[in-house]
Amino acid sequence: MRLKTLFPRHKLYVRLNILGFAVALATVIFIGMYAARELTMNMFHEDSERIYKISGWGCPYALAPTIGRGVPEIEAIANVSGRNYSVSVKLPDSEESVHAQDGFLLADPSFFDVFTFPIVQGNRDNPLPDIHSIVLTATTARALFGNESPIGQTVVIGDDNRYVVTAVAADIPMNSSIRFSFVLPLNPRQELYEGRTLDQDWNSWQYEIFAKVRPGRNIEALNEKIQDVVRRNGNLQYEVERVVCYPLSDVYFNYADLFTSFKGGNHKQVVAMIWVGIIILLLAVVNFFNLSTAQGMVRAKEIGLRKVNGATRSRLIARFLGESVAMTFCAMLLALVMVDLLLPFYNSLVGFEYPFIWMDRPWQWGILLGGTLAVGTIAGSYPAFYLSALDPVNTLYTGRIGRGRGVLLFRRILIVVQLVASIGVIVCTLIISAQLDHLRTKDLGFDKEQIVCIGMDNTIYEHRQAFFSELRQLPFVQNVSLTPGTVGNIDMGAKLQGRYQEEKKEIWSKFLYIDTAFFSTFGVEMVQGDTRFRDGTTSVILNEAAMAALQVDDYNQLRIQQTPGDDPHIPLLRVNGVCRDFNFKPLRQGVEPLAMFILPIEAGLINVRVEAGSIDDIQRVFREIGTIYERFAPSQPLEIELLDTYLAQLYHSEQRFKTIFGVFSVLAMLISCFGIFGLIVFSNARRKKEIGVRKVQGATVLQIVGLLVRSYLIYVGIAFAIATPAAYYLMSQWLRNYPYRVDPHGGFFLAGGAITLFVVMLTVGFQSWRAATANPVRSLRSE
Repeated sequence: MRLKTLFPRHKLYVRLNILGFAVALATVIFIGMYAARELTMNMFHEDSERIYKISGWGCPYALAPTIGRGVPEIEAIANVSGRNYSVSVKLPDSEESVHAQDGFLLADPSFFDVFTFPIVQGNRDNPLPDIHSIVLTATTARALFGNESPIGQTVVIGDDNRYVVTAVAADIPMNSSIRFSFVLPLNPRQELYEGRTLDQDWNSWQYEIFAKVRPGRNIEALNEKIQDVVRRNGNLQYEVERVVCYPLSDVYFNYADLFTSFKGGNHKQVVAMIWVGIIILLLAVVNFFNLSTAQGMVRAKEIGLRKVNGATRSRLIARFLGESVAMTFCAMLLALVMVDLLLPFYNSLVGFEYPFIWMDRPWQWGILLGGTLAVGTIAGSYPAFYLSALDPVNTLYTGRIGRGRGVLLFRRILIVVQLVASIGVIVCTLIISAQLDHLRTKDLGFDKEQIVCIGMDNTIYEHRQAFFSELRQLPFVQNVSLTPGTVGNIDMGAKLQGRYQEEKKEIWSKFLYIDTAFFSTFGVEMVQGDTRFRDGTTSVILNEAAMAALQVDDYNQLRIQQTPGDDPHIPLLRVNGVCRDFNFKPLRQGVEPLAMFILPIEAGLINVRVEAGSIDDIQRVFREIGTIYERFAPSQPLEIELLDTYLAQLYHSEQRFKTIFGVFSVLAMLISCFGIFGLIVFSNARRKKEIGVRKVQGATVLQIVGLLVRSYLIYVGIAFAIATPAAYYLMSQWLRNYPYRVDPHGGFFLAGGAITLFVVMLTVGFQSWRAATANPVRSLRSE
């Protein structure tokens, strides 16, 4: 049915309402898609409420089997190590390879007992039966084998690591932070060093432990039992009390500041987006209120005639509500078309592939019809009850609605509400953008530029001296240093005991194991002491935050015991110096006490400071390092990346949020302008005769435009006075989450008010100019 049949008059009113509603609803749908994905992250697994991450920091491999053997309340437990870099996968006799864009996992076979990643082909009961098996995702399997069955086929990872495909998993759902293109099994009997195997290793803290707990278990009691088992049967170097169960729902948003490769969400950002969606929907409803009541001025005679001809108030209310629901339904359909048309752009914006909305499921139609009825009824309720109560004699005599102060005041309040929301959203967007840019550009306290990070496996470790020697012979290499993890994302710690003039002091401190080349490689400055260390002795360097936490002044009199207690066999280590604070963790967490131990490092990253002035130089660096690496470890894939590139990825979610929030803020402003535009159109139409008379009497175009826009200047001023303290309070609370934050100074608020004023004046001024330049003869003749 055509809109002209539903709404035979007032086409401009209908178009403005439907278009404004459609844009608002499309925006709300986009925000809802984003929020739904974030809030349901990892919750698609069966019995997700029974899945826990054990321990808040990285774990040695042996910890998981120790817990699994001693705690029968745990149904399944698995070590997992996420590798978030792309590697190549190919067939044995093919030169073409497929890049695993989602990285891969190293995991125990019980990984598929803990998590529900459905197996669509192959061995469903035991997807990883041996150390030579591999599980591919469906997309990776299709890329390699096409329509041919991959089960039993051999694939090559890296140079010459061969695995047999034993199962194919369904593609990873969009709301999973645990992502992979394939899964490789961990080998508990893998030989490490000094005759130890992986399942005997209590020193390499690189694994994450996930477990599924049997139904109905008390988690606090389970934590105590796990800790008791580890004390009796394990060899954990640090606090056993930290080995506790964290719900899977905590992992993505990382409420407890966990060490995990599977985090990435920010709950406060999701809440902020939901509030933006609520504000946009509110603006759309306010637009409907304003346009409906303003349009009632030109429908006064129609309403009066209907009442004179016997229409009851209830029938008028039903008519107006019906019009509102019909317009909302049209807006809903238009919004769905907008969403599908804009979905490719939206997917590129958020970095995920949301599916098209085809309306091919009953629940989708249920949401559409239910949402239409609810939103349409709410939006049309005030105009329906207000317009149906008009006095028919007054409307027929004057042809317009009376100048009731209550009606005008209510409409003005709604205009101010729109402008308050617009100014508030713009100010918040400016402050959020400045804060996220501040995180991206702040000095970390160490030199992260031109450092190449290389993964070190056991083969490289066994020949590390020869490997380092060849690296240092490259003309562009300046320094080489070993670290257990990526500097800028270090998160391992425990209690540290200091003894100062016979006084014991305990603090919670982060640990970092380094070598003697660390300071020259990363440019970390010493405040006290120096970096001349004696070989064969363990040296300790504290940062300024650790010295402040210990409340000591003279580091020469300070001795450190890495594990608190009175065990005489635990050595007291002399502090060799104090370094300046630097951000060894992401900036959103701030600087904490740090103890750096200079001792042999058995696994981790090789950090190479290079001198490279261009992208071509960097590529040459990668090629030459890769050539040396291949000679020492021909069967292992090379893990290589620039440090500053890796650190930039830590703030990728913040930058994405900044972009999304900015786009939706602009849309909120545009939606507000829809309502103001409609109001000025109706206001100018009502004042046509007045404008004509003023022009005949000699008023200039500028004088008439000034008369028409003056009231909106007042509205912007009132809205600015209300929005400023509200936005300042909200942003002050939001900024408290960041240890390094910008100052929400007056410039942000003046800019928000100026942008709003400019957009409003552009909207109102253009339409007012059209009214002021119209031929006065036509307007006077029409009266």
